Amino acid sequence: MRAARHQAFIMDCCYGGLLGRAGSTVPQNIPNYIGVVGKRPAQQILTAEGKNETVVDGGPGGHSVFTGYLLKGLRDGFADTNMDGWVTFIELVNYIEPAATTSSQTPGYDTLPGHEQGDFIWKPLKTLEPIIVKKASKPPEPITSRGVTPTLGVDRTQNTFLTKLGIQLVSIKGGTFEMGDQFGDGEADEKPVHTVTLSDYHLSETEVTVGQFRRFVDNMGYRTTAEKDSGAYVWAGKKWEKKKDANWKNPYFEQSDNHPVTCVSWVDAVEFCKWLSHKSGRKVRLPTEAEWEYAARNGGKKVKFPWGNTFDASKLNYADVNTSLSWSDASGNDGYKNTAPVGSFAPNELGLYDMAGNVWEWCADWYGKDYYRTSPEQNPKGPDSGSFRLLRGGGWYINTTDCRASYRNRYNPQITVNSNGFRVCVSPR
Repeated sequence: MRAARHQAFIMDCCYGGLLGRAGSTVPQNIPNYIGVVGKRPAQQILTAEGKNETVVDGGPGGHSVFTGYLLKGLRDGFADTNMDGWVTFIELVNYIEPAATTSSQTPGYDTLPGHEQGDFIWKPLKTLEPIIVKKASKPPEPITSRGVTPTLGVDRTQNTFLTKLGIQLVSIKGGTFEMGDQFGDGEADEKPVHTVTLSDYHLSETEVTVGQFRRFVDNMGYRTTAEKDSGAYVWAGKKWEKKKDANWKNPYFEQSDNHPVTCVSWVDAVEFCKWLSHKSGRKVRLPTEAEWEYAARNGGKKVKFPWGNTFDASKLNYADVNTSLSWSDASGNDGYKNTAPVGSFAPNELGLYDMAGNVWEWCADWYGKDYYRTSPEQNPKGPDSGSFRLLRGGGWYINTTDCRASYRNRYNPQITVNSNGFRVCVSPR
């Protein structure tokens, strides 16, 4: 053992001993990090908990909490936080520390003095593949909104982390448009129609999926509002009921990794954005409702729905013949009772999928019933405070009118419902 230049000690025990604290920061200014640090001496130690703490059972796969996340990190590749195909000891520590920390144990990391510049490196047995999003057969044609031609298509400047996570960004050129109900059949809070001017921004091509959200949860050891509190609201046949075991993993209907995540609160959506900002180096956030409506209306065009002014049951996932609701549209058949995989329907002219139906999408703004009367023209961000946060777009249970591009919904930011999800917005560099 003494002759080895690289030694890694990983112990699922109550106390591993503190041989030299060095912190868990990746060394800076090292070109070709994997190639260089793999040649430098490394003696690194990771233990399940500190002195006088207790090993916690009940972790993933029937193991202890520490070992369960150790296996997920190394074998399944969840510790590969930069998605380069390798797991370094530092990445493993940064994955396990928050994930395996409980009220009775806190994993600890050390290096032996003089061996801080190297790093152990593993090749995961499994590689997480990006989620493939269904594309329309014909690319959208450019459009013009009040003299502004939006930049369409995927943002090829996004970094590897976003791409490998399966998040494609649509670049949207800002412009000026008339926001609100322009057809006279909307709700009172959709009026008055008012002029809004937006800067450039990027919007995710699809709603955030179950698979993408799982990566966040596993990486951070995050527990959602529904998991920490008392569950989420689900449709129980005649009314919405809160179920203690309902959450993003169990929305009370079947989903695959390519379905939009549901049962997430506004708070959960914001935490996902924070994580994605940290991992990608981009400023990731929820869109404002003005940004959302401008994008849903193909760059601010005067349209009622993302595809035009006439409702078309083939364009979205909504309450149709597959649902048993008093307002179900028996003349339509989208093929889904609850959520559909993202990208199951043709995109709008900007290349954005599911801007109507599937799940309601959280926006950044507080809701204000009369906000449109005082909204600033330049990049409005909503009231400074409120009781509810905004959602747009409609969900799988909506009728044929609530999926209008100008329709405004709102919920308490802590509430979780199996029809609510989100997509992300990225500010330009």
